[in-house]
Amino acid sequence: MDLFVSANVLKIFEKEIENEVSQSFLFYGDKGLGVLYAAKVFARSMLCEKKVLGGCDACYFCKESLKEWYDEIIILETKEDSLKVEDVKKVSKKLYYKPQYGRKKVLIINEAEKLTTDAQASLLKIIEEPKKDLIIILVSDNKERLLDTILSRVVCVNFFKKNKQDLLAFLEKKVKKNKELISFCVDYFDNMIKDCVDYLENEEMFKQEMKNISEFIKLYSSSFYQASLYIKDITDFEGEISSKENLTRLIASWIRFLKFQVKKEMEVVESDYFLKNNIKIDMSLEEMFVLLGALKKTYEAINKDYLNKRLLLETLFLGRMFKL
Repeated sequence: MDLFVSANVLKIFEKEIENEVSQSFLFYGDKGLGVLYAAKVFARSMLCEKKVLGGCDACYFCKESLKEWYDEIIILETKEDSLKVEDVKKVSKKLYYKPQYGRKKVLIINEAEKLTTDAQASLLKIIEEPKKDLIIILVSDNKERLLDTILSRVVCVNFFKKNKQDLLAFLEKKVKKNKELISFCVDYFDNMIKDCVDYLENEEMFKQEMKNISEFIKLYSSSFYQASLYIKDITDFEGEISSKENLTRLIASWIRFLKFQVKKEMEVVESDYFLKNNIKIDMSLEEMFVLLGALKKTYEAINKDYLNKRLLLETLFLGRMFKL
């Protein structure tokens, strides 16, 4: 398993895998750094008989852990806004049973910042009195939302961006794409390893990203009526999680594009990928900054059920872009 982390994180991993000192961890860092993936690699390593980072792929436990039904590694996550106390209590029942195949059980809680206060209090009881065969890994991009009592009882492992040259070298070995496209993705996804790998390896995801950008440019130059119809179309759903996720991804694409254009205007990045593919937007740097700030606020608000998605976007585009 390929793992792109700092030397400090690697050192912590190797020490814990070899000595098995701690039982509770917090892996934290910005979204897109592959923190959840690193947690899965670490979990598999802790189950490996030979204590090999990423697993040896040869021992019984490494082979079994690759199967979908394997339940010694439990992942608690949700697409909703929060993880509730009921979720923690439900998963805790699975922890009472001894491991059937491995030496240990591993509980990974993804986006741990979603845990409500009551859920964190329930989790704290498990962390304070863990079973000897249990390892708990919290994954978060906002550790400030976790209780101090939890933070004081876990090993905190900070994930952060590595420099561009290291990431380029890693990606050139991992993905079979030309160097120009890899370099563009590193700049476009702001050195975020997970996003770079996902979009370089998945052609459909990359095409959808470019389509989202084209729609954004078209929307920006549309008439009042055309923009209204488009906004109605992308927000015409009744609380469907999948539709909300699509809308969130769409706005995330717009934000990434504008951030890249700002960096391009400020000569922070050199890639001409968009120009070569005839993708451009007629907007001043000042307008980009204003719209980028507004889009970020919209992105944060879009998943709140009590807010009208259509009204949010109409206010953003019809008000700011068309200066009505």
